[in-house]
Amino acid sequence: MSRRPVMTPTARVRAQRREMRKEMARIAERAKQRLQQAIAEGLHEGRIEEDGTIVIESDLAAVQATRVTMSSTATAKPRPLLRLNQKAELVPPAQFARWHEIASATAGLSRLELAILGAIAEHCRRLHVDGFAGSLSFMRLADANDTDPKYVQAAVKRLVGLGLIGVRPGAGHRANTYLPALPRRTMAAMATAAADDAPPF
Repeated sequence: MSRRPVMTPTARVRAQRREMRKEMARIAERAKQRLQQAIAEGLHEGRIEEDGTIVIESDLAAVQATRVTMSSTATAKPRPLLRLNQKAELVPPAQFARWHEIASATAGLSRLELAILGAIAEHCRRLHVDGFAGSLSFMRLADANDTDPKYVQAAVKRLVGLGLIGVRPGAGHRANTYLPALPRRTMAAMATAAADDAPPF
């Protein structure tokens, strides 16, 4: 009567690793097939290249491109250094009070958007007077206004679109930096008004 060979601990570990690699390969293949099907059905924005690589494109707060491969590695486009309406320009930090007055008078702003403008103005004041003001994160703004961070994110996006603020995206655990901004036409009107009010020489 023959006996089955006894596997050594090392052999058992190697066998387990082989089975694990096979299972991971099966999972990756199923995931790829489902993603291809979702792209084909229009549920995901993306394309399938000739070599089988799947490219997914999405436009969230910043435009990113993620390349998904069988090895599950992903690369993304670098985030923009500043998000600002092309028809707007930044306001000098020392003029935050005047900026807040003008920006808050914009028609159609929601209470949350007005609250965010107020928080940014206070942040600028503390930074200008005290030299330190901490950070403004979506979570902190949401807690201060008893709302969900996703609504804060949507409000910030609209304020950027209106040309009332600029956003310098944070990195890692650092929160975004919000900068006062106004449409160029408004900035030009402010400059003209300041020139008219200047005393004659």
